[in-house]
Amino acid sequence: MLDIDLFRVDRGGNPDIVRESQRRRHKDVSLVDKVIELDTEWRSTRGGLDNAKKVLNQVQKKIGEFMKKKESPPPELMKEKQDADAEITKLEAKEKELIEARDNTRVGNLVHEDAPLVAAPPAQRGLPADTLRRCLMASGLAEPVASGTVPSRSWRAVGDGLLLQQQWLSHALAFVSARGFELLHAPLQPCADRLDKLDKLRRGRGEQGTGVAVLATRLATDPLGALHACRRRS
Repeated sequence: MLDIDLFRVDRGGNPDIVRESQRRRHKDVSLVDKVIELDTEWRSTRGGLDNAKKVLNQVQKKIGEFMKKKESPPPELMKEKQDADAEITKLEAKEKELIEARDNTRVGNLVHEDAPLVAAPPAQRGLPADTLRRCLMASGLAEPVASGTVPSRSWRAVGDGLLLQQQWLSHALAFVSARGFELLHAPLQPCADRLDKLDKLRRGRGEQGTGVAVLATRLATDPLGALHACRRRS
């Protein structure tokens, strides 16, 4: 969750940075303004609540003075206390609602300025997660396989499709190499932490058939696997 002060100009924040991050994510930029609006209302409500508590304390002190004298407080003073209690209860409920609404407005973490950008989100480009398979199958460069023939896969590239598949992998390796990573061959028996990373990334993409046992057979030929078969240059 982002620090709320990032949205507060008077606290040194810069909402434009958050807006730009939302644009780079291809997410709703108006959510930033919604957070600011809710936070502004919360701060106003919080100020009103603090004032109501001050009023209640003052009234209670006056009531206390009468109690010390063993005298009954006047009805108007008791009415002030009752009104102050009601106001505090109302403002506390409103404050809770505003905090929940503000914190439940999902604004993603800031995207680093060096993060690569795409022209449009996948939904607008119309590219499903299994774009490579769809393209190869439609072009006759891949074929379905019988269950169990190729572990964890229902298809395999053939002919020029195999070259295209390898080019896809090479592109992923070149991408990370240009950014300072040393390329390493995927291990025949990948370590558990690398498989866990790949599993989390696949689940994040909403892919089916995830799980460490399945991923162990895919790490050597998958672009994500290629990324996690690298280590950072010192």
